[in-house]
Amino acid sequence: MDFKNIISKEISKVTQIDNKEIESYIEIPKDNGNGDYSLPCFKLAKNMKKSPQIIANEIKEKLDIPETIIEKVEVIGGYLNFYINRKMLAKEVLERVGTSDNYGESKLGQGKTILVE
Repeated sequence: MDFKNIISKEISKVTQIDNKEIESYIEIPKDNGNGDYSLPCFKLAKNMKKSPQIIANEIKEKLDIPETIIEKVEVIGGYLNFYINRKMLAKEVLERVGTSDNYGESKLGQGKTILVE
């Protein structure tokens, strides 16, 4: 699941700014206590003629992302932070692993000889 794309599409609906432009602004926070994805609203402030914090709050109020995908949305300063639903993520990963016939396979070192003394 492409979370960054899902988030950017929803923000695009709210702001009327192109989805690809919004997606280019979304980043992964350096501190994982600030969520899994973050939108710095400073880049939107000039065009929207509002402070980044006001923009972040307005976007948050209008977002319609199901809690099954994004568990929580938080405003910290001029950042809009998104927290992925861990249960849904774990379920998706386990389903992919369970349906893959070659899970754990690797071609690393294939065709090489290792000498053991």
